[in-house]
Amino acid sequence: MDKNFNYSNLKLGIIGGGQLGKIMSQKAKKMGFHVTILDPTFNCPAAQVSDKHIMGGFHDKAKLEQLVQESDVTTFELEHVETSILKELYDNGHIIHPSPYVIELIQNKYEQKKLLDERGIAVPKYKDVKTDEDLASFGFPVIQKAKKEGYDGKGVQMFKSAEDIPNALQTESFIEELIDIDKELAIIVARNIEGEIKCYPVVEMLFDDRTNICDIVMAPAKISKEIEEKALEVSIKSIEVLDGVGIFGVELFLTKTGEILV
Repeated sequence: MDKNFNYSNLKLGIIGGGQLGKIMSQKAKKMGFHVTILDPTFNCPAAQVSDKHIMGGFHDKAKLEQLVQESDVTTFELEHVETSILKELYDNGHIIHPSPYVIELIQNKYEQKKLLDERGIAVPKYKDVKTDEDLASFGFPVIQKAKKEGYDGKGVQMFKSAEDIPNALQTESFIEELIDIDKELAIIVARNIEGEIKCYPVVEMLFDDRTNICDIVMAPAKISKEIEEKALEVSIKSIEVLDGVGIFGVELFLTKTGEILV
């Protein structure tokens, strides 16, 4: 970005007013942007540091439209938002990054995985679940994942045997093979509208087994140069396949045999 460019007449809209929205707003304010956030919670973190707070839910079409209409550029702090109105606005020339089409794809873990798989990016073996028989088709242990709305350990569970099947998630889901992993890695990838990409260092994630939530992030990850290069290559390709503009987290499994899976 041009350091001398004057952003003070540009209006930035952020969908979501949590901690990430707060950090984003603080940085944007330093650059001179006028920041409006949309969030249903009064005095949410980002509201404390923004110019304007539109009180509304992430599925409130009228409030989403108001935010986009009032902003030069709209972006997101979270992906669980109503995309239909945003796609209409985007198609009519409003600037929204990442595009609502990318957000819609990210909302559905199965469709996301399918696209990456079809484009030659290595992912764990997976299968759409239509019946209880499908749940058992990879044998056990196996992972069941909700297609939508999963986060922070929610919407993911492991079946150790056929006895666990009655506890299956009662929602649209898929199964994924249980990978014998050496490490869980992640990379933050930033891509601009020209398609230029920059990556942050590869980090290792350690999870709390009880809650299935990322507990510790170690930077940089203790991995070989070869694995690091492979992880970067796969992450860059994943974001290019999405045609994503913005900042993305790519999570990876490093298997015991040295494979990298998204």
